[in-house]
Amino acid sequence: MSKILHWYNTNRKKFFTTIIIIAFIIIIIKMLNSIAEQNLKNKQQTTENNIENEKSITNSISMESTESAISGEELSIEQTNSLKILDDFINYCINGDIVNAYDLLSQECKEEMYPSQDYFEKGYYALIFNGNKKDVSAENWIGNIYKVKFVEDPLATGSYNSNSSYQDYITIVEDENGENKLNINRYIGRKKLDAVAKSGDIEIKVTETNIYMDYQTLSYEITNDTDRKIMMTEPNIVNALYIEDSNGVKYQPYMHELSQADFKIIPNETRKLTIKYYSQYVSNKVITKAVFNRIITNYAVYEQMTNKAYYGDYKVIEVKL
Repeated sequence: MSKILHWYNTNRKKFFTTIIIIAFIIIIIKMLNSIAEQNLKNKQQTTENNIENEKSITNSISMESTESAISGEELSIEQTNSLKILDDFINYCINGDIVNAYDLLSQECKEEMYPSQDYFEKGYYALIFNGNKKDVSAENWIGNIYKVKFVEDPLATGSYNSNSSYQDYITIVEDENGENKLNINRYIGRKKLDAVAKSGDIEIKVTETNIYMDYQTLSYEITNDTDRKIMMTEPNIVNALYIEDSNGVKYQPYMHELSQADFKIIPNETRKLTIKYYSQYVSNKVITKAVFNRIITNYAVYEQMTNKAYYGDYKVIEVKL
């Protein structure tokens, strides 16, 4: 016993120091555990809130993923919140509310595709819904574009028909008042342009482009201030007319949708012309110019020639976009 007391008296300072250090370490460990538990609870609560918010935003839509199918990026809070308009649109269509569904379309979408409610009802609603319940799923394609799938609900119809499924790309855009609106039926959107090029007395102005998932259109105003009839392209000649992107890739026009008469312009005439090009939508693609590579400057002479290969009076006009 005396030895223990002697050791205690000799090492008392070290003993209490050790006890204090151990107690301090225990307190720190408990504090860290408490902080970790609180962080975990907060994270779980945030996740639950996000799930609840997503459910409230997309009552009519099943979201296939929280990531972009192209970039792999997680949907931002702004993107998640913007889904409400898509959900509202689907809900209106499911319930046959044509008026409110049509009201959610952007002005440019109405002008380009559905100039009246009747056009929308017959050209979109009737093809996809027509009073039938649909199972709707969506995933973010990239940016503000969503791939939306419509499948007939077998529980509602009592049968399943794979031919009744439909897939669309719907884009959420902001109107001039900052309100979200929709571009539907694979329509991405419109860009106003004011690009002009001129050669002699022939002027080409590009006024706008409308972009779709599968193609792109450019609208032109072409002015012929010469004293001769001209033709803006020569038939059946490759690369006589195209648009080109920043990588030098050329995109040809849908020539079968235009007649030769569309390209013939009489003296002192300004012709409005819209040309569709085989240019599928890619988010980072930039069209840099529109090229008219073989403008016939004297169509009367060209028309009379038996062997058109001998005609040589052409102009080339490139419009920088």
